[in-house]
Amino acid sequence: MSYLSSPPPTLPLQDASRFVSPVVFPYIIDYFANDTRVTSQQAYLYGGLMALGIIVQPLAGSQIIFWLIRSGMRWQAATAGLVYRKVESGSTCSIGDTSLDN
Repeated sequence: MSYLSSPPPTLPLQDASRFVSPVVFPYIIDYFANDTRVTSQQAYLYGGLMALGIIVQPLAGSQIIFWLIRSGMRWQAATAGLVYRKVESGSTCSIGDTSLDN
């Protein structure tokens, strides 16, 4: 098992959901203007896209946060194990050689 795994596949989905709302919002505003070219069916479509983007964002974001926390804990465990093995491999003779009482 690798300690550095690839990010979850939801990353492009979260980026796309963040991109949808600012792109669609001007069309919704344009629907409420006096001289509009946006039909009510298009306004419902844009509103649905915006709602879908808002719903998808936290679902995809939680998977990314979970991956980050899991990767951090794996790195922490690997580093602690490395330090422990390094300290354990030192001999007791070398401890006496490095004392400050010389």
